[in-house]
Amino acid sequence: MTLRGALGLLCLVACTPDRVPQARDAGPNLGSTGCGKVAPSGVTTRTLRVQATDRTYVLSIPAGYDGKTPLALVFAYHGLGANGADMRSYLDLERVAGGKALFVYPDGLPAEGGTGWELGATGRDVAMFDAVKVELDAAYCVDDRRVFGVGFSYGAWMASALACARGDIVRAIGAMSGGPPEGRCRGPVPVWISHGKQDPAESISEGQKSRDAWIATNGAGAAPVPTAPAPCVVHGRGKAPVVWCAFDGGHAIPDFGRQALWEFFASR
Repeated sequence: MTLRGALGLLCLVACTPDRVPQARDAGPNLGSTGCGKVAPSGVTTRTLRVQATDRTYVLSIPAGYDGKTPLALVFAYHGLGANGADMRSYLDLERVAGGKALFVYPDGLPAEGGTGWELGATGRDVAMFDAVKVELDAAYCVDDRRVFGVGFSYGAWMASALACARGDIVRAIGAMSGGPPEGRCRGPVPVWISHGKQDPAESISEGQKSRDAWIATNGAGAAPVPTAPAPCVVHGRGKAPVVWCAFDGGHAIPDFGRQALWEFFASR
């Protein structure tokens, strides 16, 4: 594994028994217990105690939030050395989502020489996901069938780790300029992956490993088929496809990435 790719370039636990997030079900829309509660819109920084450590995250509630309509929930993970506010600015996915999702931007803790993530199903950052998910379910109207993860660079490794550990909760992920999940995954999860062919910080071979790992996990071994936008291809057309977008460029979100990723989430 590389130095998670984002040094200077982003600068761009398992659940405890009483804090288990609610898994998605087969219904068309599963509203959380926070539906019907009054809560303000806007952007705030929140603190939550997780495994004896105070963890912080940026929470963005869209304008016009009414507390009655269940909205998607997106966890977005930053690269090495950055923070949640950096990721919010760089990702710029809220603009594309058009008020149809709540966004969480966790702050990483010291890791590998900068702020980052502890990967693995029992790691502190999966535990943070669990705790934040429970807290938001109780306070906001969350569509529990539409919980997503996205990450850039080191954050893409974290998004894959999250999907691997919480595949019964996470509906789909986007992993940009990162690498493969570590260990055995619980089950299939739809995945959208982008990686620059000339990435100097995180070799495209890491993105290819991620693609291949998810193809194996999702049983999406059929020959790839071109999909919009070019140059993306999709492996598998069932409930858990793997979209692979190898583009001409470096360590960055491609120009088409934000719109394509949101459309991928919206189609789940």
